[in-house]
Amino acid sequence: MDKILVQIGDGNTASAGQTLISYALGSCIGVCLYDNKAQIAGMVHAVLPSKNDSLEMKTSQQYRYADQGIKRLISQMCVHGAKKSRLTAKLVGGAQMFQTINYEWDIGKKNVEMAKKILAAEGIPLLAEDTGSDYGRTVWFTAEDGRVKVEAARHASIIL
Repeated sequence: MDKILVQIGDGNTASAGQTLISYALGSCIGVCLYDNKAQIAGMVHAVLPSKNDSLEMKTSQQYRYADQGIKRLISQMCVHGAKKSRLTAKLVGGAQMFQTINYEWDIGKKNVEMAKKILAAEGIPLLAEDTGSDYGRTVWFTAEDGRVKVEAARHASIIL
């Protein structure tokens, strides 16, 4: 099985025989998109919900933000043979890594909300999620069957 690393602020696609892996999803959101018929998988490891409009978007930052990253991932998957109408989604991450009572500082929650908003706007059904809480996660996303395995320290592994 060929492993493809999806680093923080990055996105990538995979096909049958490949697995996308992303480590240390804390407040970041891992958005896993899948076309079951084409066996095309895609993952974005977004850091923030959206970019500040005053910042210039660099090519290397196109996956850093959930709003832009999800849309870019959809486009990239379609280039590789996926069809938007067949895409389904699973979400991982969005933890509140630091105690705060101020919603403005709960980046994890905002990342989850933005991902759900974009998926709904794009007409992509959300099949499962492992989000929130206060711990980081590692994600293994298998392109052959769309299986998403989530691992976390001191927690049992789960399959989405």
